[in-house]
Amino acid sequence: MRWFRLYESIISYQFGIDVVTYVMYSRQVKHPVTSMRCGKNTYKVVPVILSEKDGDGLLRKLEGKQRQVFCTHWQKNFWKKRS
Repeated sequence: MRWFRLYESIISYQFGIDVVTYVMYSRQVKHPVTSMRCGKNTYKVVPVILSEKDGDGLLRKLEGKQRQVFCTHWQKNFWKKRS
């Protein structure tokens, strides 16, 4: 969980965007960890439990969304810096 929190904070700081982390769990995981207390703050992830789902298809879908959001954000900032 600490690695996810670190990744989110770096990406958010560098690109000035909100980041939501989805963690994929296999069907063997019965009680996934979805939050971690850090002092006064609580860090949370969105669990995706692959009990009946196509893991490869879901991963491709999430990667596509990630690419789309990143490219849109990059283009906006690219043109903002040029004006």
